[in-house]
Amino acid sequence: MADAQGPKMYCYHNEIAPLRVVKHNGPNQGKKFYGCAHWPTLRKEVQELKVENAKLDDMVAELSIENTETRLFMEN
Repeated sequence: MADAQGPKMYCYHNEIAPLRVVKHNGPNQGKKFYGCAHWPTLRKEVQELKVENAKLDDMVAELSIENTETRLFMEN
């Protein structure tokens, strides 16, 4: 049901999603959107996962180099 502020939207957590406004500079600045009520908490988790992902990418690259070196060693 719609109220004075508009329809109630729900996030994936099945909670009412608050109406927010884009604050960063760019073409969407000032536009309204419905966001997850958990976003302030999730933001930190997302940043931590990005750091962990970067570490894993580095590890994969190192293992790829080691694999190539081992393959070349075994061919000789």
